[in-house]
Amino acid sequence: MKAPRGWSIHAVLALMLLLAGAGSRAEETPLPLVDLGVREFDIQGPITFARRTDDDWWALAFHRKPAPDGIDERARVFRSTDKGLTWREDREAASAIRAPTSLLSSASPRFEFLIWYTPSVGIIAGDLGNHVFRTSDGGRTWKKITLTKPLSLRAMARVGQRTWLCGVGDTLLISNTQGAEWRELSSLPFQSITNRCESLSFRDENHGWVVGSRSGLWETKDGGLTWHKLPLPEQPPIEHSSGERPPPFLHQALLLSSRVGWVLGAGGRFQTTDGGLTWKSRPLSPEQSQAGFGIAHLKPKRHIVTVGHTAPNLPLSKWVPALERITEVMGPDTVVSIDRRYARRGPFRWDVAGKRIRAAPLISQGPRQSTRLLGLFLPPSGGWFGWTSRKVLASHDQGKTWFVRGGPPSTAFPLQRLDVQFGIHEEQLLAQTEKNETWHSVDGGFTWSRISHGLDDYERAVKTGLSLKEMRLLPTPRCLLLAPDSILKAQFGIQGEGHQGQGHLVLTQSADHISVSGGHASDRTENIQVPTRRYVRPDGEWFLRDLVDAATQPERPAECDAHLRHVVTLEWTCGVQEPAWHRIDFQSPICPKDVLYQPPNSFTDGEPEDAPSMRARSLHHTAHRLLHDARP
Repeated sequence: MKAPRGWSIHAVLALMLLLAGAGSRAEETPLPLVDLGVREFDIQGPITFARRTDDDWWALAFHRKPAPDGIDERARVFRSTDKGLTWREDREAASAIRAPTSLLSSASPRFEFLIWYTPSVGIIAGDLGNHVFRTSDGGRTWKKITLTKPLSLRAMARVGQRTWLCGVGDTLLISNTQGAEWRELSSLPFQSITNRCESLSFRDENHGWVVGSRSGLWETKDGGLTWHKLPLPEQPPIEHSSGERPPPFLHQALLLSSRVGWVLGAGGRFQTTDGGLTWKSRPLSPEQSQAGFGIAHLKPKRHIVTVGHTAPNLPLSKWVPALERITEVMGPDTVVSIDRRYARRGPFRWDVAGKRIRAAPLISQGPRQSTRLLGLFLPPSGGWFGWTSRKVLASHDQGKTWFVRGGPPSTAFPLQRLDVQFGIHEEQLLAQTEKNETWHSVDGGFTWSRISHGLDDYERAVKTGLSLKEMRLLPTPRCLLLAPDSILKAQFGIQGEGHQGQGHLVLTQSADHISVSGGHASDRTENIQVPTRRYVRPDGEWFLRDLVDAATQPERPAECDAHLRHVVTLEWTCGVQEPAWHRIDFQSPICPKDVLYQPPNSFTDGEPEDAPSMRARSLHHTAHRLLHDARP
């Protein structure tokens, strides 16, 4: 089966699986119905969850997102009354949290922990300078509680009314008053910002473990006043490209009893049954890796998230704790979790009574509007996307649940297909309309802008016989050839597993001169560094012309669907005095017969004569050759 243009083979396979078992032909089987009233909140920062009451769950995010005038940075609060199924944004609660935030000296405050001791009393901790925030009225108002010193918090543990916080350096904070007062226990064996506290675990008010990012595992028997080091499990060494072999890190510790405990490290999961003297590797079985999360209970009021259901009488040595995901107990049998690799960003997983229920971000439920998907798309990076005539939807659980991300504005023509384009620093989602408009999104489909680089218009102009002067009005790099002053910036590289290579090139044109600067670093070729070199304009114009020709040559279809790709970004302005910047992102696959880096002296026009005219590859080779030629 040949993949339709614009579809990856993954999307075709997914569609075949979705339609498997149908009684009629796949082409005649309708795609799923979706509810356009289910929308995902656009959250660009980490999230922490906490249950205030059974009917009032909180999700706290510190939102950081690029905005036209800088960075949109603010606290956001979301609340759920149906145990996390749907959420609403509470701007009044967020405003109450922002009040003390505005008085902080920290340039970039960050929330890591939200703890509710009672429905009225709670604290917020994180990177908040030398403060934590505390409420005694259920979140209507928050006050700053001053700590002894600024502390970027990394880990938290709580047993009953006692709470411990630790972070960068050797400081451990303890509170016995539900966060109203804190005292410092300066006894942790961490001495620098590179050796920070990673995890805390206490089984009662006196006995606990702490993990240091570079100093192993330590134990206390007096609530944190003193610590002694425990033996570490044997883990394979970490190999760095620099040749260094730092000790394998530990990420998490869990102390269950005086004898039973677990750690998670770079080398996997390890269990001790003799108080940390010896360790055994305990990897998850394939069945356990697919199991849901349950909750097991220990005194005093400790809730341990476990892999699968844990029988009440099962010995502690047989428990299998959930270590690979950040977890939060949200009820007697409900767990919210997220993979540690995503740093508290979605998708979140909801497990009830040991079973996986769904994987979804924070969503809201508006008026129900049922409609059928027009198509499916599975980008290589994961997740499912679908579209209707006007909306782009996403799914994190292989199509079981769908939610609206966004879509081009209502003035755009109906959507026809989705695709993905890999840039040097980002992944873009592309949407094509029935009238061949192309829109792109760099935030997963929440916001969209039309691609108006004009190359399609330029190709049509060539066919209709427009002059070069007339083409200058089109937003294409061709204007650079006629502009008295201009700037052209190129970022180019190779993207794909096992390959590293990236370069940049800047051409600045004035009435009399052209300046060239840039560099390229790769593990496959010699590194190139070009300080600013000036050429008289007639001698330097060929730099500019070669790049413009490579960018505006007719595009031909790719001959393969390889994972390894040339990626190029061009940015230019054709008027330095009143600059109007334009940008184009290019990509093309590197097929088996292609070369990663064209030898600099093998051709003069950016591409071998018998090669397909793929713009990304031509631009990549041309920029690399120009840097090579411009070296001192």
